[in-house]
Amino acid sequence: MAMNECEDDVPDNIVLKTKEAGCTKCPKYVYKDSEYRGKLPAASIGCQVAARFMDIENAEEKKVDLGDGWEMKVIWQSRSGTNIS
Repeated sequence: MAMNECEDDVPDNIVLKTKEAGCTKCPKYVYKDSEYRGKLPAASIGCQVAARFMDIENAEEKKVDLGDGWEMKVIWQSRSGTNIS
């Protein structure tokens, strides 16, 4: 298993989902559901370089559910809801 920036082991099936979604620096910026361990989360979809959020409210609005209690953040989505990489 690979680790995220919070030093959590990220399951292989979640790492695969993040790569399919175009995640930047997988799985570093993949989080257990709303568990950031004192850091503000970083967005890893829709950007060429991961970008840390400035406030938690904005970050929570950008949550992408990966299943099994894991999530990642997206910078921007198109009107159709498709992630732009």
